[in-house]
Amino acid sequence: MNDKGSKRFPWPPGIEPISDADLVRRVVWSGPPRGTSLDSHVMDVFCVGSGVARALCRRFDCDPDTGARLPPDTAEAPEATEAPEAATDLRLQMQYCGAKWLRQHLSYERPPREPSPFGDSVADLLGYCFAGLYHMPPVALRDAEWESEHGIVVKLYPGEIASWDYNTLTSLVVVGHDMGIRVSV
Repeated sequence: MNDKGSKRFPWPPGIEPISDADLVRRVVWSGPPRGTSLDSHVMDVFCVGSGVARALCRRFDCDPDTGARLPPDTAEAPEATEAPEAATDLRLQMQYCGAKWLRQHLSYERPPREPSPFGDSVADLLGYCFAGLYHMPPVALRDAEWESEHGIVVKLYPGEIASWDYNTLTSLVVVGHDMGIRVSV
């Protein structure tokens, strides 16, 4: 997204645009909830790993452990604090928690199962949103028909996703939209 928004989601008239960097800065500077470290808070908000979260904290002059603001001269050089490419490339973020993990998991079943390309995409979507397919109920992974080319039903426990407790439901909607996968709850 840029300062004018995207073609599909332009900024409403009369509202000043906010850059992506400014949004990240606001999250980092807002501080973590009580009893949570800043890097854990950033990991939860942006669904990134600890290395990327710590780099984001330092990039915006905050100590990842305490959340304290650091003087600009103690921050690392910009080259060292830039988020790696994996932080901006959704496919790289999902590399080890989605389709790759599912393929390995299904190869142990008898008879072995092979997910379709669509099944790989759904696995990547779920792996990203649940921070790894291994965090989903095993029965949901076992009973899903990963070979399907048109639709995959994944049954979750009642109350597993909601619009209040965590960001899983929101992530499913947003990331599913970005990946061109229809998500129905």
